[in-house]
Amino acid sequence: MIHPSSVAVSREHRRAKTDRLDTALLKRGFLGWLRGERGHCSMARVPTIAEEDAKRPGLPAAIAASVNHTVRLSRWRNAMS
Repeated sequence: MIHPSSVAVSREHRRAKTDRLDTALLKRGFLGWLRGERGHCSMARVPTIAEEDAKRPGLPAAIAASVNHTVRLSRWRNAMS
């Protein structure tokens, strides 16, 4: 993944470096990176699912508790009607 802040854009017209970047600029930066010219752009490594899960060890338990709470509320509402 190409890090958006590493791609050079014209400073005459200030604009956000998002998906609106020209494909020509992205292609030029990527080809320069492939040639070994590291100043063209920088790459960001995408973390694996296991690495993301390791960052938040309590998240699965929190999600399970939220789901259980939602199920209990819906059962209570159904019992009241």
